[in-house]
Amino acid sequence: SYRRSRLTPRVVTALLALVWVGATVGILTDSVGDAHAAGEGTPWLAFVGLIGLAILVALSLVHVRRELTASARFAYEASARSLERVIQVTEVGLGELPLHMLLDEMASRVRAGTDADTVMVLLRDGDGLVVRAVAGGDPDRDLGVQVPKGVGLVGLVADWAETVTVEDVRTYTSAIPSMQDRLASAAASPMIAGGELVGVLLVGNDEHTVYDEGAIKLFELAADRI
Repeated sequence: SYRRSRLTPRVVTALLALVWVGATVGILTDSVGDAHAAGEGTPWLAFVGLIGLAILVALSLVHVRRELTASARFAYEASARSLERVIQVTEVGLGELPLHMLLDEMASRVRAGTDADTVMVLLRDGDGLVVRAVAGGDPDRDLGVQVPKGVGLVGLVADWAETVTVEDVRTYTSAIPSMQDRLASAAASPMIAGGELVGVLLVGNDEHTVYDEGAIKLFELAADRI
């Protein structure tokens, strides 16, 4: 997922050091000028100090440049990965697949694109939802499971029709076996067609995970694509 590039603490520290150095250079320069004006000769110690500070400024600038270059490179690589995942999820040819194959393929692609341990696609069935596709996890236990309306994370997403992320799934009851005894964190996005809820895309991780903005957008894009 995409992460915005930002100044690291080391860069901020270096910039603050530059401000301090600049102020110090100004003070020493004024001291040299005052000494000359008073006819006291050249204060060699001040000149040595200026040379040392100049070296410090140069080293600090090199450090800042390296930090910013690394940050920009990281942002570029993250953007490239995000674009690749979006293209993978939105491939036009998927729309030509039969529904059951489309659901299986989308679940597999979302799992690969988000580093999730389990991805499920649930479709509306009467007043509730039923698990129709599973990538990862335990398909033998989860496929075909009925989720009553309003129950657990999936039921909440179906009622609210908006994406919900949960860092600790134990705070929710669930009718899905994997969510009861395996997953630690999960996110779910509604699948809407013609203004009506048709299903829910569920993504889960076995370890506690914080889903960032890029990951959430990818979930929503996949849910809309299905």
